[in-house]
Amino acid sequence: MKKVIFLDRDGVINREIGDYVYELSSFVFNEGLKKALLNWSDKGYSFAIITNQGGISKSRYTKSHVYKINKFLTDWFELHQLTLLSISFCPHHDGAKLPFLKGKATPLLPGIKPKLCSFFDRYAGELRRRKPDIA
Repeated sequence: MKKVIFLDRDGVINREIGDYVYELSSFVFNEGLKKALLNWSDKGYSFAIITNQGGISKSRYTKSHVYKINKFLTDWFELHQLTLLSISFCPHHDGAKLPFLKGKATPLLPGIKPKLCSFFDRYAGELRRRKPDIA
């Protein structure tokens, strides 16, 4: 059985700056992240990143901004010999009037984008509301 840790991006991997982080110039890793990831990796864990990127639907930035940060993160994980299985994001914001956001979803079914967005919206939002537990 594969052991995987799901990481929210903003606030867990990188510092939140009070505004959307969509440029690499604003992206700063949280202190202690690398040490924690290496520790978990030594214990056999792989990683997946899930993140809400509601600024896309608010036209604050585009998916290409997110893809650039995703590429940066993919390269960083590879450089540190950490197994990153995937990076997934939901482009909708909390106030969006969509039937699959905020607890209105039916069970998660692979390959159905709205249900994936609901999953990420629901759980990434929970992670973001908590203070990071990074050793």
